[in-house]
Amino acid sequence: MRSRPTHRALMVRLVEPDDLDAVAAAFHEHDRTDLPARIGVARRTLLHYHGLYMHLVEGDRHFQDNMFAAREDPLFREIDRKLATLLTPFDPDRPSMAEAQAQEFYHWSNDPPPAAYRQLLEIEVEVGRGEEFERTWSAMADAIGRQPENAGQSLSRDRGDARTFYVVSDWTSEEAFDRFRRSPEHGALAEAIRSLSTRIRMTGMHIRVHKDPA
Repeated sequence: MRSRPTHRALMVRLVEPDDLDAVAAAFHEHDRTDLPARIGVARRTLLHYHGLYMHLVEGDRHFQDNMFAAREDPLFREIDRKLATLLTPFDPDRPSMAEAQAQEFYHWSNDPPPAAYRQLLEIEVEVGRGEEFERTWSAMADAIGRQPENAGQSLSRDRGDARTFYVVSDWTSEEAFDRFRRSPEHGALAEAIRSLSTRIRMTGMHIRVHKDPA
């Protein structure tokens, strides 16, 4: 389960409103290449306000260093060449990308802490009830997703046994999972899952190390 971006940078330029579509098209083409992933960029947002162009980039803790280091990459030079005809520096005395970054002076977030506990369920469903099980799990996943301490979940099907499913859910703590497991909402959904199953194996584990993709 991919973690949220942890770092961001906001670049400021000037842009003519008539050029917004061309800027967006240039980045749409660029973001289909492998360069953003190689740099460590996870999200890109372009904003415009009365001629002011704002470019928000989010990624891992290395992406800014990687972004500057990639300036000689052909893909980087191509997008830079296109943007040079569409954007102008906000301050002519500070034209470089590094100098055009806004300085963050306050940040607040209600993002939950990173996942520390993982629950793995191996479920064997009754013959011919796989699709019904997936629909039932989807309802349970919606309820789990509303829990502020849930950090992600997935459903997988065994490639060699169509009756066997694997459910993974990540939580900020084992205590957080236990609180949800004791709730009436969980009880009703869990009973629906059990009614479709012939075997359930539940394994809890504490996450020791998590590494984002390079």
